Parts: sequence; structure tokens; C-alpha cells
Amino acid sequence: MKTGRILVAGLVCGILLLVGCGKDVSTDEFIFHDSESVAETEANAGDDELSNKTKYIGTLQHGVNWAADEKDYSFVYEGGALEIPYTINGSGICTSVGFLIYINGIPQPYMIKDTEEEYKYMHIIEGDENQEVDFTISFTPVTGKTGDKVSLRIDSIANPSFIPDMTNTFDYGMSHQALEANYEILFQKDAETMPKVDDVICLLKTVCTQSTEIDKDEMEYMTGEAKPDLDTPVYADLKIDGDSMLLDRKSDISGKDKVHIAYIMMGHPGMKYRICFYLNHQLLTDESGDVCELELATGKMSILEFDMDVSQVTDASFYAVAVPVNAEDYPDDPISTMKFPSIHLYRGEN
Repeated sequence: MKTGRILVAGLVCGILLLVGCGKDVSTDEFIFHDSESVAETEANAGDDELSNKTKYIGTLQHGVNWAADEKDYSFVYEGGALEIPYTINGSGICTSVGFLIYINGIPQPYMIKDTEEEYKYMHIIEGDENQEVDFTISFTPVTGKTGDKVSLRIDSIANPSFIPDMTNTFDYGMSHQALEANYEILFQKDAETMPKVDDVICLLKTVCTQSTEIDKDEMEYMTGEAKPDLDTPVYADLKIDGDSMLLDRKSDISGKDKVHIAYIMMGHPGMKYRICFYLNHQLLTDESGDVCELELATGKMSILEFDMDVSQVTDASFYAVAVPVNAEDYPDDPISTMKFPSIHLYRGEN
């Protein structure tokens, strides 16, 4: 039996257990330890295989509900809407899950069949503790020509509605962490015209990309090492008005009508990523509506910069998602979508 290619993105120091799977196929478990939670061991009572330092914030399984006769575990597009039977099972903070979908790195609006919701880039699925929820994802692909075989990436966002209130909570904790399921679509017909989608906010101005020589201080800050391996790993940083958000994931925008964003990547030479930005899970664009691409190169930092209008923003989650578009060129490397940790934009003056 074959599983989808399941990779965890952005969970370096997590304490959230996440699982990606296709229904009726084997799954792998990803367990994250919190070394500072020695006293919180009730969740591990009776489990001799796990350290008593493990703390569970939630669990999540999600994947395609494959038909019994499915052999290739991939999709074929033959025109019209593509329908994907899907299933999730969560506990803890993962009883509420949002999904982002990408085709060949391009964000894909979609519907949940048999609901009244319109096409959106994220739909939130609410479930009960450890209860399976089945639903059908429906969409017309945004890209694809006859004969193309491209990636379909379905990324879950844990507890997507959570935003720190700056009184009792000051960061996201394990909320908004991502888990990816990766499949393929074979196009036997060209993609058709998508219905108009209003789930886009045009806030980005003067977007530009550049490639510069790696700054040693920047490299050490991003990687934590003076001489890191830049052949296979990929590193990213996001700066708001020159301040890195790697550690301090909040930004006071008091008195500001715009902020300057710089998204920086370095590492794995030859990898290409399409970069998407979201505000409260709505896709952000400039007037062109295009998705910008960064290509990584030896000895270089790839940078995407723009100004963002925040004149109407008072309390919001902001994040970037970097989606690989040529992972198939490096089949032996662990390449997945990279979601930058959510950043809280707030006005401290309020």
C-alpha cells in the first residue's frame, strides 16, 4: 500500500503531534518533545515507549479518502470540477483545522461540497475530539495543460482562528503550525476558467525580487551557525521594517499606514519556490495578482520585498508560505512547503 508523500513543515521545536495520511493506508507518527515540561506527564501515563517529558498539545491526521480500487494514489483531471474525498481526525487544538491548497505552487481556491460557503483559499473544518470528519474538496484547477503532471499540496493550519489577545496570550504557541500532504495531478484536459474569487486582498505595492551575496551575519542569525550546510537545507527569514520576525513574532504597527516586508531565503541551490502571503488567512496580492518566485543559488540570498498597506489593519495574523515547484528534480532530498510562523500585527496604542 502506498502513502502520499507526507512532510512536516516548520516544526523544529514543536510539541504537537501531527500525522498526515491517506485513509486505509499506513501512516507515520511525528512526535515532538517539550524538554521543559517534565512535570506535565499525565498524557503519557502507561506509555513506556515515550519520554515522560513529552507534552501533547494535539494530534492530527488528514489525507485523501482513497477508493478501495485506487492503485496509483494520484488524481486525473478530465475537465470540470475536480472532487477530492478527504478526511481528518484531530484532538486538542487540532479539532479546528484550516486547509490551504496549491497546484504547482500556485494557491488554489476551493469549495467544500454540500456547504453554502463560496470559493475561498482557506476553509476551516471543525470536528470533535478524536472523531473522524469526512468531506469533499471541490475546485477547478487554476493551472494545468493536457499532459502536465504537477504537484497538489494540501497544507493544514492548526487552530487557525486563534490570535494572541496581548493580555493573556502573547504568542501563537503551537497554533498555526502546518502539516502537508503531497499528491500529483495528471491533466488529460486543459484547466478551465476558474469562477471569480473575492477572497483576495490587494495590499502589496512595489513588489520586487533580487539575489545578493550572502551576508555572513544574516546567515549566522538565520541558521544559528557560522558555517551552516547550505547544500540541502533551506532557511527563511521575514523582516518587517528591518526587524526580523524569526524570534519576536509580533509587530506593533501603531501610527503606521504601511510597512516594508522583506522575505529572505537561502540554501539548497537550484530550488525554486513560489511565495504566498496571507493576512487572517486571506491571500494578499499586488495589482497584477501574480505569485512571485524565488530561485536559490550557491552563495546567494534570494529576497522578495514590497510595501504592505496596513492602514485598515488593527489586529491580524500575517504569514508567508513558500511552496516548492521543482522538488521532483531532487527526489532524494526532504523538500516540503515552508510556512513562516504567524506574526501578530497589532496596534499597541489601542
